[in-house]
Formats: sequence, C-alpha cells, structure tokens
Amino acid sequence: MFVDIYLYTTDPAFSPLNAVSGYTYLNGGSKGILVYRKSQNEFIAYDRHCSYKAVDGNFVTVDVSGLLAVDGTCSSKFLVTDGTPNQGPAVNPLRIYQSAFDGNVLHIFN
Repeated sequence: MFVDIYLYTTDPAFSPLNAVSGYTYLNGGSKGILVYRKSQNEFIAYDRHCSYKAVDGNFVTVDVSGLLAVDGTCSSKFLVTDGTPNQGPAVNPLRIYQSAFDGNVLHIFN
C-alpha cells in the first residue's frame, strides 16, 4: 500500500505529537497508521495492521499505559518505542514506514 503523508505538527488535530511519547492515528496504510513521538526530533510511524495473521485484518491500538500497541483480537502486544512484539502470538514486529521531520512537518512514506 502506497503511503505519502505530510503531517503538520502545529495543526491542533495533532497536538498529542507535541510531547515526547505522544501518539496519534492517521488514515492510510493497510489498517491505519500509528505515529509515535520517540524524541524531540524523532517519530516512528507504524502500520496498525497486526503482524500476526495479517490476512485476518487484525489491528492495534495503544493501551492506557501508552507503552504498548495491542491487538484486541489475538492479544498480541508491541512496544510503541520500536514495534517489537512484547507478548504473543505475534513474533514479527509492526511494519514501520519511513519518516522525515524538519522541525514542523513530518513526512511519512514508503
């Protein structure tokens, strides 16, 4: 799936991304995109499609701790800091899209 998104971090709709560890969801990718602010200058964009039985269409959401992305169907859990599985049945990480940040605009692409 082709992804080419420009996100303006000054847009009030994306205010959660103004703080380190903030996240938001975007349309795009396979089942949506999870954008996580890892540091002041680094973002990670994951496809929300769970890596376990991807053909089933499972997708992840961030849990209340803000540390894990959880698939409500298969119960797989992934660290939002790098997308690696924390609890199975998933053994593969979430798909990461490329990103570039110029201080105001975040470009997410593949």
